[in-house]
Amino acid sequence: MTQDEFNAFCATLPHTFHVVQWGGADVWKVGVAGKNTNKVFVIGGWNKDSTEHKRGKGDRPSAQVRRARAGVEQSETAVSDIKHYAASFKCGEIAFEFLRDTPGCRPAPYLASRGMKWIQCFKSGGLTDEGVTDEDLKDYLRESHRLASLNLTKKLQKQLGLNQGGYDA
Repeated sequence: MTQDEFNAFCATLPHTFHVVQWGGADVWKVGVAGKNTNKVFVIGGWNKDSTEHKRGKGDRPSAQVRRARAGVEQSETAVSDIKHYAASFKCGEIAFEFLRDTPGCRPAPYLASRGMKWIQCFKSGGLTDEGVTDEDLKDYLRESHRLASLNLTKKLQKQLGLNQGGYDA
């Protein structure tokens, strides 16, 4: 799934809107734009080299990674070899335990370290690796949307027609 496909899919979910924040990330929320009651259900954005999390803290990144971080101009191919578009999404406990060890997935940096059940899927040139198909990812995003919408006020859920006897995405 490419960034454009990711954003197009998220736009099809009920009562969602897109903002760009946190350093240029594609942040998708459920609720009503302009209100403080919205809930984030997925964050998509460029992630530094996704293999770096496997190295020790004392290891130095490769020269290509250092150049990319410094903004040194490179070809499209070189940049895609270094940077990866990643999607971090909310999930249930069982999905979190399953996905944390799935190729192309890991507990979402920052969010999962604070006890939240968020997973990040990543791969150069797209979002998924052999472990999670595009269709699987869409299912996880639908569930993330549902879980986030449950944190809206009951009044707002009713106004938006969310979680009223069935899921409507």
